[in-house]
Amino acid sequence: PITRIVIAEMSAFALVFFRALLATLVLLPFVFLKKEDRKNCLKYLPLGFILGFLVYFSHLFQTFGLETIHSGRSAFLTNLTIVFVPLLSPVFQKQIPTLKDAISMVIALIGMIFLTSPFSGEGLSKGDFWTILCAVTFSIHIHFLQILVKKYDKSKIFAFLEILIMGILAASMLPFSGNTS
Repeated sequence: PITRIVIAEMSAFALVFFRALLATLVLLPFVFLKKEDRKNCLKYLPLGFILGFLVYFSHLFQTFGLETIHSGRSAFLTNLTIVFVPLLSPVFQKQIPTLKDAISMVIALIGMIFLTSPFSGEGLSKGDFWTILCAVTFSIHIHFLQILVKKYDKSKIFAFLEILIMGILAASMLPFSGNTS
């Protein structure tokens, strides 16, 4: 609900930028305390850019969706990530979802419906489309991050880089976004 209130006052790009700026400032000391971590930031920057690109668009799509749908519906649709992650496993992890995964997806969907009451009889809207795209993008991000962390074991570096890149991408769009108050 707070995000929905804030986007009435500022552009989606400004909101994503300020969220990323705050997160970057919080993470900065944890990454720059060790010389090795500072070097790793440069070494893993290209991979961090891919992660930042994915997380940037995830947040942006969610914010676009919140411009036209209520927060409960947005929460439900964003939480479809829980369903999309196992469904995308064959593509990213070369694993077919198990029966346990399928049962978990059904339980998660039922739980999300009860928790968020997303169906108000208005049908699918442009905001729904943006938010479903957000859930798909988050799911791809989760898989890509899982692959990178498993391969390089640098979760702190990747977390910092993805948020930094998200902020840079959002900042680059501020001049073109209209209301940036």
